[in-house]
Amino acid sequence: MTVDELRDELRRSGVSPDAYILDGSGADGAYYLRAEDGRWIGGSFDRGTYWPEWLFESEDQACRTFLALLTKPALLGASGESAEAYERRRQAHLAATAPLREALDAARARLNG
Repeated sequence: MTVDELRDELRRSGVSPDAYILDGSGADGAYYLRAEDGRWIGGSFDRGTYWPEWLFESEDQACRTFLALLTKPALLGASGESAEAYERRRQAHLAATAPLREALDAARARLNG
């Protein structure tokens, strides 16, 4: 799967364009996916900061995982979850994945010298 195919599938699935970023711009609270240094990085975008949470070796793997994430209603609070409950769960997820983001930042710093 390519990013263009992912974008088409997200549209067909009815996922709000505000829920994701594939082109470098988007809304706070959105998930993003982008190519960087020959790998694919995904995560969340919050208050102007990209928070990397996943690292993929291939575009296909990244796109398929991203599609699964955004089309599972419980992950986005579409299952009747209140906005407050979703935000608590999202913050807990960000806290739990902080070590991964730190490791990615350290690896990026080493690569960039």
